[in-house]
Amino acid sequence: MWNALRLKQPLFSRETLASAANLLALYVGVYLVYLTAAGICLKLHATNTFAAMIWAPIAIALVVFTMYGYRFAPPIALAAFTVNLLLGAGPLTALFIAAGNTAAPLLGAYVLKTYVDFRPPRLRLRDYTGLILVAVFVSFITATVGVGSLWLGGSLTWAMAGATWTTWWLGDMLGILVFAPLLFKWLFWPLRERTRLEYLELWAIMAAVAGVAFLVFWRPDSEFSYYLFIPLTWAALRTGPRGMTLAIFIGSVIALGGTVSGYGPFVDHGLINLQIFVGTIAILYLTFSAIVEERSYALRKSQVHIQELEHALKRISSEDEAKKEFLAVLAHELRNPLAAVLSSVELLKLEGAGATGAPLHLKAIGENVHAMAGLLDDLLDISRISKKKFKLHKEVVSLRPVIERSARSAQQLIRSLGHTLSVIEADEELFVAADPIRLEQVVVNLLNNAAKYTDPHG
Repeated sequence: MWNALRLKQPLFSRETLASAANLLALYVGVYLVYLTAAGICLKLHATNTFAAMIWAPIAIALVVFTMYGYRFAPPIALAAFTVNLLLGAGPLTALFIAAGNTAAPLLGAYVLKTYVDFRPPRLRLRDYTGLILVAVFVSFITATVGVGSLWLGGSLTWAMAGATWTTWWLGDMLGILVFAPLLFKWLFWPLRERTRLEYLELWAIMAAVAGVAFLVFWRPDSEFSYYLFIPLTWAALRTGPRGMTLAIFIGSVIALGGTVSGYGPFVDHGLINLQIFVGTIAILYLTFSAIVEERSYALRKSQVHIQELEHALKRISSEDEAKKEFLAVLAHELRNPLAAVLSSVELLKLEGAGATGAPLHLKAIGENVHAMAGLLDDLLDISRISKKKFKLHKEVVSLRPVIERSARSAQQLIRSLGHTLSVIEADEELFVAADPIRLEQVVVNLLNNAAKYTDPHG
């Protein structure tokens, strides 16, 4: 369990101790934020003093444990103990409640990271599903431990336990569903660049959510709460999960505030119905926005794959054109030695095998056949390279015989163009590590290209 929640450095590592001041500052910050959130939630409404209608501190604890690990248990536990002590619970009762409010989100963070493969702040559909399930069982634990501790400590009668437990359970669950996604998305994910039009649309959506929520939940004669679905659907389709978390937060706070103040459609139906309504909205629209975001992500990914395929097709097309050009050049290059071979054969037929010029004709045939074989070898090499089967057989090679064979192979072309080839040999023999056949091909190609692209009689 601890491996899933630990930080990159051990608790008492040298790096951690070196930043003890920073860690202490973070502890104080988490403690104060927890206390502030608790005070606001309890001011909004609390059943039998201890059970808030929505409990943001449980979301703060879950987010802190998920992002930073178990080392932040001390400030969370101390803050929970302080809150319950200030509410009038005995020290032992407050201690047990603090233990439940610390252990439950710690267990929830472990389940998210180990079994859900939770990856904040980019939350997938499976992340939201896991978060919803964790919200249910974490709030069940905190409500059970909290109400049980209050009853055992004498701060709560058995008749009050049922209503207190229900409000506590729903309040903690709402706290996780409304605040945890908001914190994950807005505190741990960099703001992406938006155009001016996108910013205008974002603020228009939030204004619409706030406006409709005020019209529905801050009017005494309001009966139809589902008008709020219209701007929330707009937010889910256009702003993504981050904007959706903000819209749910705005709508929920206005709805809770209006109902507690005596307005809205739930004022005569009990606060539990309002909690169920807010929880339904949070579950429905977080899931909806996650599906929309995953669809958008899949579309972006498919567009990247399409671009890669287009580049691959262009590359294949260019390679195909190069092969066609090579085959055209090869056909042209084969025609020259083939014509010489045919001419020599015709002369042999006319003059006869015993003619004085027969050895010259046979020599010409041999040289041109050798040239054609070299061209065909080039073609085979290209085929091997394209199939990734081209292999070099390296060995220690003397350069002198390689250059001599290459010069003989290119001699006919050099003479036909009126060139003179001069070979200046080194005083001592030179050796290289190379494939002798491929090395000879390279030298022959260099000599042939030099002969072709040098002015005649050069």
